[in-house]
Amino acid sequence: MNGAAARTCQPGDELIICSSIYLPGESIAGLNPAIVTLDEDNNICETLRYSVSLDCAGRYQFAILDEGGTRLKVPLRASSGQNRKS
Repeated sequence: MNGAAARTCQPGDELIICSSIYLPGESIAGLNPAIVTLDEDNNICETLRYSVSLDCAGRYQFAILDEGGTRLKVPLRASSGQNRKS
């Protein structure tokens, strides 16, 4: 570990490890990154895939797929701003 995590994390702490890339906008559709959860012995418990595509109107569609490819409910969706309270 580097940085602040090297000073604040202790053995047994849960960690989130992620990576990111920068892409041109037209490359976003077709992304299919994998997300894994591990148990305390670092065995894979669950594998999910994020799927990004374009619909016929050119809008991005986002899905979470389980190991069998079944679409799961997206836990949180951003609002369009039309129903927000000020």
